[in-house]
Amino acid sequence: MSDCKDLYLCAIYVPPDKNIFYRKYDCDVFEVLQEHIEHYGALGNIAIIGDLNGRIGKANDFIGHDLLSTQLQSDISGLIDYTPDSPSERTTEDIKPANTFGRKILDLCKSSGVRKNTQKERVIKTVKCDYCNGKKRNLGVTGFNRDKPWINDECKELYRTYKRALSQFNLCRSEENRLYLNISKQRFKRMENTLKRRYKTQRGDMFSSMRRTNPKYFYRKFRRKRKTLNSNLTLDDFVTHFKNLVSKDNIIDGQVNDENYDVVYSELDRPFTEQEIDICVKKLKREKAPGYDNILNEFIKECKTVLLPLLCKLFNVILCTGWFPEVWVTSVLVPLFKKGSMNDTGNYRGISLVSHVGKLFTSVIHTRLMKWCKENSILTDAQFGFIPGYGTRDAIFALHSVIAKSLRKGKRLYCCFVDYVKAFDSVSHLILWQKMLKCGIT
Repeated sequence: MSDCKDLYLCAIYVPPDKNIFYRKYDCDVFEVLQEHIEHYGALGNIAIIGDLNGRIGKANDFIGHDLLSTQLQSDISGLIDYTPDSPSERTTEDIKPANTFGRKILDLCKSSGVRKNTQKERVIKTVKCDYCNGKKRNLGVTGFNRDKPWINDECKELYRTYKRALSQFNLCRSEENRLYLNISKQRFKRMENTLKRRYKTQRGDMFSSMRRTNPKYFYRKFRRKRKTLNSNLTLDDFVTHFKNLVSKDNIIDGQVNDENYDVVYSELDRPFTEQEIDICVKKLKREKAPGYDNILNEFIKECKTVLLPLLCKLFNVILCTGWFPEVWVTSVLVPLFKKGSMNDTGNYRGISLVSHVGKLFTSVIHTRLMKWCKENSILTDAQFGFIPGYGTRDAIFALHSVIAKSLRKGKRLYCCFVDYVKAFDSVSHLILWQKMLKCGIT
C-alpha cells in the first residue's frame, strides 16, 4: 500500500450455513466481522483473508448508480459529506448465483467499502487463456490405449509374433506353420497369464494395505452407485429405536458388587506421559468427521507441540479423579442404512460421531492395556479380533488347517458358525466391567 497507515490483517473461517456450529452458538459471524471492520477501519487499512464459504458469482460488491441528483447534492451540501460508492472492476470464472453467505458478503462490502481482491483471478484467467490458445494448436488426442493394464512391451512383441504366425498359417496351412503357430500362441498366453496373476496380486496387496491405511478411499472405490430411495421414517422413530436398543436391563446388576477384587496393577495406574500421548496422536487419521465439539484430528496433529503438555495434564486429572468430560460422551448419532426395507429402523446401524479428544484419551488407555495384556498373556491365541496384526485371514487359515488335518485322518469335523444380531449394540456393559475387574483392571 502506498500510504503509511497500519495494516490490520483478519484471518477468518466461517463454517457452512448448515453446520452444527450455528446450533451450538447463537451468533452472526458477519455481524461480528462488521463491528471489527468499523472499529479497526478507523485506525488503518484492513485486509481480510480466509474462507467465508460464500459464493458471490458475478454480482457486484459495490452499490450501482449511487450518484445523487444535482438538486439533492445542493440541498445536503454543508450538512452531510456524502461520497458515492465507486465501482470496481472484478474478474471471476464463477458463473453460479450467489448463495446465502455470498449475499451477506456483498452486503458487508457495500456497507463497509471493503472490496474483493481479484488479482489472483485475473492471473489465472490470463494463464488459462494462454493455455487454451496453445492447446488448440498443439494438443489433441491421437489415439486411445486399449491395452490391458498388465500388458508390457515383451508381451506385446509376443502377441505380434503370434499374429504374424497366424497370418502365415492362414496363407499356407503346412505342418511347419501349424507348429510355429502353436508355439507362438503358447508363449504369448503363458506370458499374459503370468503378468495377469502378478498384476492381480499387486492390486490385491495394494487394496489390502489401503483398507488399513485409507479405508475412506477404499470403500469409495468399491461403493456401488445406489438409487435414491425414500423412507417414511421420522426422527422420533430413530430416537425410540436407539433408546430401546441401549436401555435394556442387565440381569447381573447385583453380581458385580458382591465380589471383592483386591488385585491392583500399579503399571496401569501410573500417570500418562507426553511420549505415550504423542504415539497415539501420530496414529490419528485425517479426514474423519468431528464430534459434537467440532475438533478435527488435523487440528490435534498440527498443533501437538502446544497441545501435548495440556493434554497430558488433562488426561492425568481424569485418570486420578475418574471425572469424564460431558462433551466427550455427547455424540452425533447418524443412522446408516445397511440392507432390507428402508422403513424398518432395525435395518439401520447407528454411527456415533464422538469427540476426537475423547477418542484420543481412550486410545492412550487402549495402548497401555494392550501392552499390559501382551506382557501378562491375558489374551489367547484363539482371538483374532481387535488385535493388531490379526484378521479374518488368520482365522480362515486356522480353520483350513483343522479341516485338512481331519481329512488326512479320515475323521469328521463339526463346525458351528454363529452370527449374533446386534452383537455390538446389545452386549452387556456390566459383564465387560466384571471381566475387567477379574483381570485386575480397575
